[in-house]
Amino acid sequence: MSQCCGEMAYNPLNEICCGLKVKPKPSHDAKCCGEEAYNPVHDLCCKHEVKPKSSHDPECCGEGPYDKNKKICCTGKLLDKLSPDHKCCYGKLFDSSIENCCQNMCQKIQMKINNSKVCVKNFTCDLRVPGELQCNCSADNHVNESKKSDKKEVCTIGNEKEVYNKKNGFQCCGLYYFNPTLWSCNNGKLRAKNDVLT
Repeated sequence: MSQCCGEMAYNPLNEICCGLKVKPKPSHDAKCCGEEAYNPVHDLCCKHEVKPKSSHDPECCGEGPYDKNKKICCTGKLLDKLSPDHKCCYGKLFDSSIENCCQNMCQKIQMKINNSKVCVKNFTCDLRVPGELQCNCSADNHVNESKKSDKKEVCTIGNEKEVYNKKNGFQCCGLYYFNPTLWSCNNGKLRAKNDVLT
């Protein structure tokens, strides 16, 4: 009945082999986390460390567990989950019901046009630059205009904040800075105005 763990024999009924070390089983369905044995009913393995579960159905974010119903793990940091539609886009939250997350583009988060999943501002990033993607937005007149302005607008919701270049007529709606002629704000969520969709 015994099995081998490296050069040691162990009884799989009450022991478990973790990282070539024999450990006593903390439960019938014990699992390994690096060289440690743990009970998956009560604990979670995050980056080879045993952590107590923080909720009924947790997941790991970096080295610790989190409640995925309340938080979003976004490139290793925890952000408040503002709605079921909010997701992670390169370290920032975006509302997938009204926004697209655009890969290899200058503006990662873009407003949906007519509910399309197509990213329209196609300013590709220079993938040769190490670290954060560096983007060339010189073709974007809108960005060029905003670079000339030193004035900033800060939109906040809870502990989160986004800083924008100030633009005439634009307003905050939660974390979003929007053009009220195209969008309306209701309880921190943007909705396209009907005349835009026709």
